[in-house]
Amino acid sequence: MYGPSVYYFGRFVSNFILQLCYPILLILITFFGLGIKVDAGAFFEMLAYSIQLNLIGVAMGFFVGILIDKAQPALTVN
Repeated sequence: MYGPSVYYFGRFVSNFILQLCYPILLILITFFGLGIKVDAGAFFEMLAYSIQLNLIGVAMGFFVGILIDKAQPALTVN
């Protein structure tokens, strides 16, 4: 019905909120569990890096899905 690029872009946008939950939970556990000096600036900087890395990884996975037509080679590249 529509091309793979539209499908993966729509899927990326629709999963955006869910992709934010994982880094937030991970940083909350890691930041306070490791006993890092409690500083709002350091916390939000670490959170921002974590969210960016997560979204970049998801976008790269979807990009490989657009480039490669078959499922098995795409999984191998990812």
